[in-house]
Amino acid sequence: EILFDYQNNSEKKFLIICEEKSGKSTILKKLFLSYYDSGYVPLYIEGDEIKSTSKSDIDKLINKKVKQQYCDDSYNNLVKNDKTKKVLLIDDFHISKLNSEGKSIFIDHINEMFPIVFVTGNSMVLVEEMSSNKKLYEKFVDYDHYGIKLFGKLLRYKIVEKWNRIG
Repeated sequence: EILFDYQNNSEKKFLIICEEKSGKSTILKKLFLSYYDSGYVPLYIEGDEIKSTSKSDIDKLINKKVKQQYCDDSYNNLVKNDKTKKVLLIDDFHISKLNSEGKSIFIDHINEMFPIVFVTGNSMVLVEEMSSNKKLYEKFVDYDHYGIKLFGKLLRYKIVEKWNRIG
C-alpha cells in the first residue's frame, strides 16, 4: 500500500530487495499500470539493459524504452507540462552490466532525471555489492528500503490447494 500512495510518494526513491522469483517484476508492472492510470508517466527498464554510465547512452536507453512503451510523442507531451509525474521503474538492477562504481554513477544520473524511482534487485547480490562499495551504498541511503517475504511451504500449499478448488 505504501508504494501505491501517490500523494506521499512525490520526489521519493524506493529500493525493493528480495530473492529471485519473489514477485519483484510483478510488483513493478503493477506499479507501472497503477501510476499510469493515476496520471503519472512511468517508464520500465530491465537491469540487463543498463550497460553504460554516460548521460548520452542513458538518454538513448530512455528514448528506446519510451518508443517501446508509448506511442509517438505521447511520453514527451505528457512530461512536458509536469516533470514531477515522471516515474522510473528499474527491475533486477543487480544484473546490470555495470560494475559497482558504474551502478553508483548510473543511480546519480537517474536520480537527477526522475523524481520518483523504484529499483528492485536480488537481496544477496545487491547487499554484497553495497557492502563492498561505499559510494553505491551511499546512493541508496536516501531510498526507502523494502523487502518481499517469501511464502512458507504451508502457505504455498494452501494457496495451490485453494487455486485448484476454484478450478
